[in-house]
Amino acid sequence: MVKKFDVITKLYEEATQEVTESPEKWIAFLQSASKNYRLPFDEQLLIHVQRPEATAVLPMEKWNEKFGRWVKRDSKGIAVFDKSSNHLKLKYYFDVSDTREGKYKRLVRPVSLWSVSEEQREPVKEALSNAFGVTDGDRKEFAMVILESSLNIAEDNIGDYLPDILLATKDSPLEEMDEFNIRLKMKQLLANSISYMLLLRCGIKPEIYLETRDFQNIREFHTKELVNLFGVAASDMSEMALGEVADTIRKLQIQERKQRTFVERKTADYNVNNKQETTTERRQDNGSNHIQQTGRLSPAESYNSRGRGSSPWEVRISPKSISDEESVRNVSEPSDSRNLESASASDRGRSTDENGNRMETLIQQMAEKEGVTEELKARDQMEWIGRMNNIRQRAQEIVRNEILEN
Repeated sequence: MVKKFDVITKLYEEATQEVTESPEKWIAFLQSASKNYRLPFDEQLLIHVQRPEATAVLPMEKWNEKFGRWVKRDSKGIAVFDKSSNHLKLKYYFDVSDTREGKYKRLVRPVSLWSVSEEQREPVKEALSNAFGVTDGDRKEFAMVILESSLNIAEDNIGDYLPDILLATKDSPLEEMDEFNIRLKMKQLLANSISYMLLLRCGIKPEIYLETRDFQNIREFHTKELVNLFGVAASDMSEMALGEVADTIRKLQIQERKQRTFVERKTADYNVNNKQETTTERRQDNGSNHIQQTGRLSPAESYNSRGRGSSPWEVRISPKSISDEESVRNVSEPSDSRNLESASASDRGRSTDENGNRMETLIQQMAEKEGVTEELKARDQMEWIGRMNNIRQRAQEIVRNEILEN
């Protein structure tokens, strides 16, 4: 019986050949990769050949823990290589369309996929210009800033990837070229690939500025080694650009929420003052006339406005893998859901100290479960800090929701 790992390995090898067959097929890959730009090239490629329409992918347990969502029964996972394991192993992603809200509604968080609105184009243009050295960016059209940013990214970073490309030209059209021409072809193809994904994600039709022939050089990177090296370069550089846009959108959303909160508070203050002035009049009606504060969000809107899940969609994964033997049909209640349930009736009167103890306990449990150990801290302190901050934020959210529930 053929092992699933061997099947996926063969699928990946076929995919590397497929995307370099023609400019059209490379463009199709870019369309898919732009939606999951935080993932490494090999995972982007496997998602493209299995589920090109996937827009936001995570492992099953991350959907459970981060968004309170469960994978629908009979959903098929997207198999990718588990590089965190010392053994030949696969892990599985599920698209957001494969999930549904879980049983515990207080743990459900919205899944937000960023896009660039007309009003956000100017600040995004400014951010790209500042980050990637676009001269006179404020005087140029948005699309022109994207094209120049992409060219600058390729120029500034190609030196990190070119040496490996030069060593891997055997049995390819690049073998007969000198370093200058290889660099020129690689830089232009990188710039066009980054531009295509940026334009697409920023709501601009790439075909207005890029033609199919602009990607014809992809045929010259057709060997398995070359397409992997070039794909990694394109993936890394496009993440720089798209990450800058995503961060800018997130900051704009935070600023918008703060402004909205300020307006709501001013409205609430006005209503409080108005209520005090009309107290006598209301008392004549035995207090039955209650005025609702204007500008107040509904419970659902308030939930979204707290910033839960409002940041641009990002996928940074270092999960525990799902083994080959585990069936994607085995969709059950999250294993840690008992630990995340709201407090029992006997705990409803817990003090602030008890809430603090509850949060520290949660942090300790979650850190142990996710392998965030002292050994990791000694080995990679920045990784440990980042993961602990993420755990602390989730624990705070759980405790806050438990207080609200109670």
